Amino acid sequence: VLVLLLMKTKFGRPRPTHLQSQVQYRVVIFGAVWYDGRSNLVFINNRTNTTTYVQYLEAALAPHLRHLRQYYFIHDRPTWAHTPLAHDWLRNNRIRCMDDYPPLSPGLNAVES
Repeated sequence: VLVLLLMKTKFGRPRPTHLQSQVQYRVVIFGAVWYDGRSNLVFINNRTNTTTYVQYLEAALAPHLRHLRQYYFIHDRPTWAHTPLAHDWLRNNRIRCMDDYPPLSPGLNAVES
């Protein structure tokens, strides 16, 4: 939604004086990319915890598990991703993780850079 405020000039023609967007939005998306593909995108509506993180992993990666076994999984080490429940899901689905990846490194993250 855009709001366009108009003001008449002395010649009687409207002239735009201010353009302002009134739409404020925030979209949080969970996903993964690899050399020749990408995961399903999962739109996140609520706060994330260990249980929801595992649900996001399932929704995004489950259709690609067979193909992903040749890659290493890298995540930016949020606290809810490093719990027994999350590690068990990754291990049970035979997903190898890179454990020595530096935390909070968007410059090394293909999605955020």
